[in-house]
Amino acid sequence: MDFQLPYYKGTLPLHVPDKNLKHVLVNHAEEFHSDRSEADIVRDALAAPIGTPPLSALAQGKQNILVITSDHTRSMPSGITMPILLEEIRKGQPDASITILIATGLHRPTTQEELLDRFGPDIVARERIVVHNAFQPEEMRYVCQLPSGAGLSVNRLALESDLIVSEGFIEPHFFAGFSGGRWSTSRRYTSTVSPPVLPTKGWKLSANWSSLGVCRRTVTSAIPYSVQKLTGDQDWKNFGKKFAPLV
Repeated sequence: MDFQLPYYKGTLPLHVPDKNLKHVLVNHAEEFHSDRSEADIVRDALAAPIGTPPLSALAQGKQNILVITSDHTRSMPSGITMPILLEEIRKGQPDASITILIATGLHRPTTQEELLDRFGPDIVARERIVVHNAFQPEEMRYVCQLPSGAGLSVNRLALESDLIVSEGFIEPHFFAGFSGGRWSTSRRYTSTVSPPVLPTKGWKLSANWSSLGVCRRTVTSAIPYSVQKLTGDQDWKNFGKKFAPLV
């Protein structure tokens, strides 16, 4: 059976032999329709937070505010959410100095074109946007040594901020169980200054381990390997090359 896998703004073709196909699950999320706009849904959520004061109240008295957001590998609708977040922050602290930090983790830097596509021209032109780069040690600050023995550094902007706001969405994640929340703040703007020691065979992922940094080689090889197991295609490494431009 032939499939078209959604990938970035297009699709990738995939053929699965019938002998390897048990069931086909179809997502019908696009059939859901709300009587409210997406912006109204976001504003309603911010007006009724769970277990915390409203964002506008948290921002009061804070001068240096950091907003962490997803990079180009996540389909976060920041064009909708970011203007509302900034509006709420400035409602509480009109003269706050706000920096938007693109949480790339170990991904390649987000391009200008991708920033425009994500946020729109107004925010890109008006706001201060910094693309995190874990490979620029001068932009990192050492924090501590982790139980794994690796050293932990974070983007200096996080340590220099009075308030950190992180936006993201929840989705199944290849290693962390689900993406979003703690995953955004624990890994996406951090970097290990010494490589974590990871066994190459038979390792078991734990929640604590996922917070210490992910070995990129493992991520980029495991995805096409899984495809090879599903399709029976021995040339799985070539399939993996199609993922390179995004990560």
